Amino acid sequence: MAQRLGGFQTISEALDYAAQGKTGFNFYGGKGQLAHVMSYEQLRHRALSTARKLLSAGLKRGQRVAVVAETGPDFMAVFFGCQYAGLVPAPVPYSMYIGGKDAYIAKVAGMFRAADVAAVITSEDLKEHITAGAADARVPLVLTHTELAAQPDAMVRLEGFAPSDVAYVQYSSGSTSAPKGVLIMQSAIM
Repeated sequence: MAQRLGGFQTISEALDYAAQGKTGFNFYGGKGQLAHVMSYEQLRHRALSTARKLLSAGLKRGQRVAVVAETGPDFMAVFFGCQYAGLVPAPVPYSMYIGGKDAYIAKVAGMFRAADVAAVITSEDLKEHITAGAADARVPLVLTHTELAAQPDAMVRLEGFAPSDVAYVQYSSGSTSAPKGVLIMQSAIM
């Protein structure tokens, strides 16, 4: 396959191309050991299924979905699934903030409100904290990756993004003030 380093219109178009090859992602654990291997073909397959599962959960094209940013296949499947479903992913931090649980809940609740998210996808270990933040921000839907995987695949035509659409919400670190979200456009990321 010829190497193509650019010229894609959208993130999903880039993944569609990469999925034709033999490469992908390696995910490492905290001690540097290889934890997961995921080819771009596997990621594409999982992302398409995830897109249909997100839509079957009642989400509508253009809505924003917060996803806890973990280094692993689950995060990647949701992020790219949002691209294929026409949903805007808003990655939020996994790590705890100085101040512990209450500070973390307050931070993510503020991020949920600012991004006007319709759903949050999280890992099982953070569900309690994320659910508390979502309740404070009045987010109607919180699912773990396992709960999302159990959703049926909606039998709908997927409508991804155009080059002029938003790709995702990027938050500032929040180290000096509350995290601020910036809309990153498909054309800018490409």
